[in-house]
Amino acid sequence: NFAPPNGNNLTGNLCLYDSIEFQNTSNANNGTITNLDWDFGNGQTLNGVQNPTIKYATEGIYDIKIVATNSDGCIDSSFRQVEVYPIPTAVLKIEPECLNTPIIFNDSSYINAPGYINNVNVSYGDGSPNSTIINDSHIYPSDAVYPIIYTVYSDHGCVDSVTTNTAEVYSIPVANFQNTVICENTPPTNFIDN
Repeated sequence: NFAPPNGNNLTGNLCLYDSIEFQNTSNANNGTITNLDWDFGNGQTLNGVQNPTIKYATEGIYDIKIVATNSDGCIDSSFRQVEVYPIPTAVLKIEPECLNTPIIFNDSSYINAPGYINNVNVSYGDGSPNSTIINDSHIYPSDAVYPIIYTVYSDHGCVDSVTTNTAEVYSIPVANFQNTVICENTPPTNFIDN
């Protein structure tokens, strides 16, 4: 026997690529357990491992089987199902803007159905509080390039982050000029760009 998918003896998020630990709860009324054969429903099997940890490469529902053999040669098996949930893919598009203009954070994240993205977190990179608003905007305090951390969460708690994005804020030019002072009806005034 082994722990059910939602029991305390199965650990891990049950998200794609996460480590999932299966804990054997088999016992022998007479003698001792001498062998355990595991089949994880994805073509992967293990022999003789008490509490195996595996990762799934594809989301879906898997039929798990454990076969226990005791010291008298008696065999028993147990079956459970485990659902491995899809992970979201975080995608964020950011266009540079001039100082004092809001930068828009355009979310293009996705996840395989039937999963859905139900939460996001944006770290703006300028020390201001993070945001949990999808397609948020932010005004930066000075011209610079700011590192962005964008994290998306699925309905089952599966997570993905993107840290390669930056928000680039351009400096604003300072408009100024000078001109010559002349008398009326004399050659034109000269304007000089400063």
